[in-house]
Amino acid sequence: MDEILNVKSAIAIEFFFISVTFDDGLIKVIDMKPMIKTGVSAALLNTNYFNNVKVENRYITWENGFDCCPVYLREL
Repeated sequence: MDEILNVKSAIAIEFFFISVTFDDGLIKVIDMKPMIKTGVSAALLNTNYFNNVKVENRYITWENGFDCCPVYLREL
C-alpha cells in the first residue's frame, strides 16, 4: 500500500474488542487481547482504561502511550 492509511475512529465495543474505521470507509472489529501482555499494555486489562481508546496521529492509542499503527490493524 503506497498511500498513507489513517484510522478515522476507534470505539471499544466490548472488553478487548475495538471497532476501527479507516479513512477509506473500511470498518474492522479487532480483538486486542493477543496484544495485551505485560509492561505498558498491561494497563489495558482494566476495563475502564481499555474503554478510553482514542485516535491520535493516525494511530489508536491510550493515555499511557500504548498504540497500534493503522497498517498493522488493517492487516489483522
